[in-house]
Amino acid sequence: MDDIAQNTLPEELLPGRIRKAENHLRLAGEALANELYEEARGWAERAVKQLAGFANLPDEAQALVKRASEILMQCGNTSTARESTSDDTPPSSSRQEGTPQDDKAYQAAAAFFHEAVELHQRPTKENLMAAVEGYDKAIELGRKLDLKVPEYRNNLASAFYNKGLAQQALGTPRSLADAVESYDEAIELRRELDLTVPEYHNDLAASYSNKGTAQAAHGTPRSLADAVQSFNEAIKLWRELDLSVPQYRNGLATAYSNKGLAQKALGTPRSLADAVRSFNEAIELGRELDLTVPEYRNGLATAFSNKGNAQQTLGTPGSLADAVQSFNEAIKLRRELDLTVPQYRNDLAAAYSNKGLAQQALGTPRSLADAVQSFNEAIKLRRELDLSVPQYRNDLAGAYSNKGLALAVLGTPQSLADAVRSFNEAIELRRELDLTVPQYRNDLAAALSNKGNAQRALGTPRSLADAVESHDEAIKLRRKLDLNVPQYRNDLATALSNKGLAQKALGTPRFLADALRSFNEAIELRRELDLKVPEYCNDLAAAYNNKGNAQQALGTPQSLADALEQYDAGLELLEAVPRLKHHAPLVHLESWFILSGAKSQAQYRLGRYDEAADVADEALSLAQELETRGQYRFRHKRETLFKQALEAYLAAGQAHFLPEIIFDHLDPGQAGHAADSVAMHRAAIETVQSALARLLQSAGNEKQVSELEATAKRLAEIRARYLGGSATAARLRAEGLLQRGDPGQAERELRDYMAARPRDPEGALNLAAFFVKQQNDSAALEAYQRAATVLILAAPRDAEREAISGQVGEIAGQMMALKLFAMGRAEGGDADNLMRQSDELLRWLEREFTGALFTPPDGTPLDTLSQAQEQTWRKESIYPALEATWAPFAEQRRGMLEHYIQERNEQALSREWERMRNMHQAMTQRIVAQLSTTWQGAAEAMLYALNDIWQSYLPRWQETPADARGDMEAEVCEAVARAVEEANQRLAACELEAETAVLKAQLGDIWEALAEQERRHLACAYRCLKQDELMRYAGLDFGLAVEWSLLKRIFEPLQQWCQDQIPGDRVLEDAVKQTVLGEYFLGRRRGLSLGLMSRAFVEALRAEEGDPSPQVQMIRSLINSMPRGAQLFPASGKQGKQRGKNLDRICELRNRCAHPGGEPPEAAALQALSRLVVEDEENGFYRYFGQACLEEQAGGNRA
Repeated sequence: MDDIAQNTLPEELLPGRIRKAENHLRLAGEALANELYEEARGWAERAVKQLAGFANLPDEAQALVKRASEILMQCGNTSTARESTSDDTPPSSSRQEGTPQDDKAYQAAAAFFHEAVELHQRPTKENLMAAVEGYDKAIELGRKLDLKVPEYRNNLASAFYNKGLAQQALGTPRSLADAVESYDEAIELRRELDLTVPEYHNDLAASYSNKGTAQAAHGTPRSLADAVQSFNEAIKLWRELDLSVPQYRNGLATAYSNKGLAQKALGTPRSLADAVRSFNEAIELGRELDLTVPEYRNGLATAFSNKGNAQQTLGTPGSLADAVQSFNEAIKLRRELDLTVPQYRNDLAAAYSNKGLAQQALGTPRSLADAVQSFNEAIKLRRELDLSVPQYRNDLAGAYSNKGLALAVLGTPQSLADAVRSFNEAIELRRELDLTVPQYRNDLAAALSNKGNAQRALGTPRSLADAVESHDEAIKLRRKLDLNVPQYRNDLATALSNKGLAQKALGTPRFLADALRSFNEAIELRRELDLKVPEYCNDLAAAYNNKGNAQQALGTPQSLADALEQYDAGLELLEAVPRLKHHAPLVHLESWFILSGAKSQAQYRLGRYDEAADVADEALSLAQELETRGQYRFRHKRETLFKQALEAYLAAGQAHFLPEIIFDHLDPGQAGHAADSVAMHRAAIETVQSALARLLQSAGNEKQVSELEATAKRLAEIRARYLGGSATAARLRAEGLLQRGDPGQAERELRDYMAARPRDPEGALNLAAFFVKQQNDSAALEAYQRAATVLILAAPRDAEREAISGQVGEIAGQMMALKLFAMGRAEGGDADNLMRQSDELLRWLEREFTGALFTPPDGTPLDTLSQAQEQTWRKESIYPALEATWAPFAEQRRGMLEHYIQERNEQALSREWERMRNMHQAMTQRIVAQLSTTWQGAAEAMLYALNDIWQSYLPRWQETPADARGDMEAEVCEAVARAVEEANQRLAACELEAETAVLKAQLGDIWEALAEQERRHLACAYRCLKQDELMRYAGLDFGLAVEWSLLKRIFEPLQQWCQDQIPGDRVLEDAVKQTVLGEYFLGRRRGLSLGLMSRAFVEALRAEEGDPSPQVQMIRSLINSMPRGAQLFPASGKQGKQRGKNLDRICELRNRCAHPGGEPPEAAALQALSRLVVEDEENGFYRYFGQACLEEQAGGNRA
């Protein structure tokens, strides 16, 4: 004890120190009352410092220490990470008296504890290591106390606990293991306390919870599973406390959130679904807290954000849409907080950023534009924060980086240039940070890497060289990080891989050799990581893939053989994927598909066609099986593998296998089929035509020729069923004709579509693509001009002019690229001369191109705009859009011209035409995804679709006996309904204003409870009833509305429930799978007909309680869970019978309207259909079904 005595302060200083501490705590209390947490924390820490170092503190001083500790707890003094609870309470005054030696040791321990907490709050590596030493000193003294005194025991546990927090913050594998040991020490100490005392019970739960966060930070499947067990222990303990006490309820909610984070990190579809359930538990607990308390409101918002992140990771369109809704809930909660408090403003910005990431993951042009808007909201919020605070400056940079990523995914030259500017904003913000702090150094490197990736995507020689420079700077920054921290080691490898990708894109042998060196270093770095962590294992596999791709690019037999070794090394890392399938992390599945495709390609190039086909086949089978279980996120990989497999079978001389492979994947009767995949249909057309061309060159192949011709006919019917009536179907027919060597007929096919659908710009874009493939510049330019004109003249009156002008600008950019390519490939002329010629393109853009935008193409029903309308378009939209298009083009044109001059050989020209086709395809996808149309455009679409689909089926219909046409009739009805639904979805809202007003007046609150799709079908039906030639489509739309309601509100939720509950329950699975409906519930069948759903729905409503059918029981259970589900059950047998008859009639009329080969129902019957669906107040479908969808007045959950 002598050493401690030497370090104590003279007691005569104590009264003055007490007065100062009292003043500091008064100021801390005022700051806390105003929710100025940083200020309150500072004053409380000063109070603690005033009283540290004295041998004996009187009760008055100990009470001040306790008050300071309470304030620090309220301010979140120590590391709470994302959702963890802290336990930083220093020794308090309400304790049993010990010996004088105990008192001295107690006060010395307190001093060391507070010194460590102060260091812990400034989490540099040096401070964290010093904090651990401080906690160790407190622990050493605490062990000498009488641990039979509960307070001493609990405070010693607190020292271990906070030591664990500091070790956890260091982040190395060793320190994380040490942190778990520290939490275990805290747990063992607290287990011996009287757990009937709520404080001790709560502290033990907190120890388990933070032990779980340390285990989760290891990231291996085993440590994550251990973390879930630790959180379960914490949950069990908190559930034993009085949850009317807000602190305990909040602690329990936090444990559920942390458990969800660990389950999310496991990354399998099952664990992600479990994570969503855990976050739902946290949300339900949080809803019961007093949300006028800012901490609880913000905590509930965090639970919604965590739920959204898990839904986003699932990656399906449905789960991504759900994620956006979860982030909207978080935003709504945080908007009610006091946004003058920096933490809450920053957290609201974080919710907007998370929403943007989910919108970005949806991947459509519209969702990407929405993502940019979300990131702009985050940027706006964070710009008003004090940017001298490092965290806020770094978070603002993060919002700029996220915005840049969304712009880069959009992929246009303009958006990529904008992305580079966003990354530059992030870089400049982060350069002002203290780069001795590892996180800030690493984040600056990330912004530079992102900038490099955007520069690589621009694709010009200059931008690729700039990309290498950006990645070099990121690498330089990360080399100075502590590479014993796994994340920093992996991030350095990522920077090297990104550099290698840019070097590979430069394409010369020298740059390919440089790329290999970059990939090799990335591989060596990642080999030292713990490969039981899914992220690191996956990233090493990606590095092997990148290296293999660079070796493939070298193109020699030896380099291709070397590439195969790399792909095999990557696949070996992921060898468990085919076996685990549905339990494998999603990132592993993604990489396994990529590596399999790359391996198949290398084998093909080596002439090992059988092996190439086998590899592609195995991967295809897995992708198909995943789709049978609702996992569609790998569709793009499946499409690539399908094309590779067909090409390999054809090259191997096994054309007789092609029909089998094609229909395994495109026949709608197959489980997990992909009959709606345009890319797979295109691959099938190309391969079948190539096979026929080969077989017809020699005699004796009549049988195979006959089989392939039958395959082509069946494929045409499948395309009609899934794509009929669309511009895509016309384009595929034209491609097939071109493949057969009939370009004239192919062009007529595309022009026929344009004549039938003059208001659809996609028709002109398809014609432009046809001419680009034919390398016919002038004809392509003419088609592009027409597409741009139609975009403007056929736009609905409520169209977003800015968005349409952006699309027009994209078309102009494509046209200028074609014109520049024509200049560059012409013989003669140096770069300077060609640059002067290219200046003329600006004048062309401003005069010829813009002037033609407002002149209707010959032979179209499009009207001209008034002079005032045209001027508004020009000044407010077109000119700014074209200026934005010209800027990146002008910047890149010299580099492109120099490239064309240097590469005038046939191979280079072929590559450039291929690049033009890829640019066109990406642009068309973006434009088509955002198209909206007028009522005239929708009517054209519906009328054309009916005829187009019927013409595709007519030959087989005429050949088939009348009593054998049932299946074909169902296919035709399905195809027409699909085409009508697509036409409805493109229809601008302003075109249905009158019908919407009528329906809203009739249905009242029910109208507001309906989803957008239900309302749109009903409004379209009412408008179709006004036009004789469209009346049959009214019957279709009424049927589609009812079909959507039953599918989305009853049957899809039941399917999801079954897929969550049935795996492993063989009895339930056997009971459910006996019928077509059961196959759907198990995910083995896609979609249900209206007739099947309506019959099952009526049966469930009319069944008695205790009906033995498990399907009826499930439907009744789900109906009872709807807000007013009881109202669906008929009041009498007579009423139930009438409602059943009405549904049968709706289904009958819907099917008759969808069948183009028969007469549609009479007008009177179709007019009466509106009564069966809407107007009958007692038995109209939406009168009773809509009531069940309304929220209860006192709350309740929507179905």
